[in-house]
Amino acid sequence: MDFLEEDKLKFSPEDELIEIYRSFYGGKTPLSDEMECERFILGLSQEFKMETDKLAEPWKDEHVTLGEIFQATQTQPIGSGNAG
Repeated sequence: MDFLEEDKLKFSPEDELIEIYRSFYGGKTPLSDEMECERFILGLSQEFKMETDKLAEPWKDEHVTLGEIFQATQTQPIGSGNAG
């Protein structure tokens, strides 16, 4: 999902990811897609150096918001904790 710079500023923490996703498909959930959500999680995982399972946790709720996804990224990155 690529957005123009000016469009990126139109999102709100309350926006549901599923509604953003559906907007690409005329308001419907397609039978098959380009795995946008999965690629989004992988991208976040790489950007924030987090396990994909940790980032995928909030997505168990279909109505996860951008704010909830952001909150999931604010946990301690992999390998940054104290060992021992």
